[in-house]
Amino acid sequence: MPRWTALLLSLAVVACQRAPAEAPEPASQPASRSAVSPPAQVTATDLDPSAMDEALRQALVDLRSRFRCNSISGCKAHGVLVSFGERARLPVQRLFNVAPRQASWRARSVRIVAEMQRPAARPFLREVLKDNSDRARAYAVYGLALLNDRRDLALMTNYANAPGIIASAMTRVAAAWALGYWGDRSYTERFVALVHEAAAHQLGGATLRWSLELCRVPNGPSCSGALEMAAGHPSYVVRREVLRSVGRDAVSIRALVTLAGDPNANLARRAEKALRRVSGRHNIVGAQAWRTWCQAGACATPKDH
Repeated sequence: MPRWTALLLSLAVVACQRAPAEAPEPASQPASRSAVSPPAQVTATDLDPSAMDEALRQALVDLRSRFRCNSISGCKAHGVLVSFGERARLPVQRLFNVAPRQASWRARSVRIVAEMQRPAARPFLREVLKDNSDRARAYAVYGLALLNDRRDLALMTNYANAPGIIASAMTRVAAAWALGYWGDRSYTERFVALVHEAAAHQLGGATLRWSLELCRVPNGPSCSGALEMAAGHPSYVVRREVLRSVGRDAVSIRALVTLAGDPNANLARRAEKALRRVSGRHNIVGAQAWRTWCQAGACATPKDH
């Protein structure tokens, strides 16, 4: 055997003698069934009680999206945030405070807080009354009215009697509505007069739409007298609001007859459907046919005879 081969074998033997023997693995013990438990389901609130609910967080995101929240297609986030109540109030108030002046969701955030009807929101709503936005101020007045806190009576009276400039029309209407909502009949009459004034003004679309929405609040003043005039307003969103506001009275029926000839085909179709439901006449089709039916006295009020 060559010398170098013998040297290698000697080194290998020495190494084997020095290597520690590996300890045998202990035999695994069968686990007891009682020791086995499913993994704990940890949620965000378990880790942080103040963590925001995912649905709430998403609603706050959607509120700021023009595609998910607008006056044409609606705003699902609005209702979601109102339903969260106190949990959403402070986040929504913060959104208002950080919103750019022209943000589409800025004023809406005030309305959301208003509709939560939380007494803790009163300082925020009163602060908004100093804002430059007529829409934001109107929603703040609305919120204070819903709180039914008569400490704001003088404030409401001042706003309801403010000079008749269009820049404050929504706030003025909201204040007159609030006083009527609180039972003052003289301001109910003023509110109705302001609604008619807005309906007669081509630039009064925003105020008129807001008025029609206020009229749908239970136990508040009625806008029925202005519906027929509003049904011919140039603003689509106003005419759509009329369709949402009609009842079964003669004025509502005449408003529906006007809407049956609306240039928006979908609105006209919905108006005809409502007319058939109210009148029971399912054989009348088309705007002209409904006008003829109405002119024959079918939708006249007693004083028209």
